[in-house]
Amino acid sequence: MQRRALLVSLSTGVTAGCVGIFDALEATLGHFDVMNYDDEPHVFRVRIERDGSTVHRFSRRVEHDDPIAIRAADRTWGTTPGRYTLSLSVGSAHTHATFTKRGCHDVILDYRSGNVGIFSHNDGPRCR
Repeated sequence: MQRRALLVSLSTGVTAGCVGIFDALEATLGHFDVMNYDDEPHVFRVRIERDGSTVHRFSRRVEHDDPIAIRAADRTWGTTPGRYTLSLSVGSAHTHATFTKRGCHDVILDYRSGNVGIFSHNDGPRCR
């Protein structure tokens, strides 16, 4: 029994060590689309953190079904690769997402019936 416990602990330690290899921490953020699918206008509050430090905050009032685009060329948060965490609040609804995968991530922030969402795709055409 002790041998099995040792093997399990060794395999867990090796797996945990390997996970760090795939966590490249080389993401960048590009274009943002802000979408409101509710019937009323809402204010989107966004915080962008890179490696644990806030690098940008913005708020946008978005009318019903009127997407607002924040162009990649306007990204005051910079192009420095790292671990990016986005926090999104609309009214009392909150969520966050962390990006570590190498490459540029285009992001969609949306609000639907009291729920917020953060969606992305890596290496989007607007990141260039």
